[in-house]
Amino acid sequence: MLENLIQTLPPHRHTELSLQIALLDRTIEQQYSFPEDIAIARIPDSQGLGGTLGLQPEGKAPTAKGAERDR
Repeated sequence: MLENLIQTLPPHRHTELSLQIALLDRTIEQQYSFPEDIAIARIPDSQGLGGTLGLQPEGKAPTAKGAERDR
């Protein structure tokens, strides 16, 4: 959502939005200890509702359907 706002709001708003992104990133680092959780938390969410609808963190290849449940 914040990335979307940076793309749509006027440039004089970008500094504050970038600050909010940095604060969010620091909070993610404090909340999660596993790198996989941190990567998922950093996936942008255009609606701000939390959910990725199948998006994968950068560098993660999708697994075969149902593979996650089999582990």
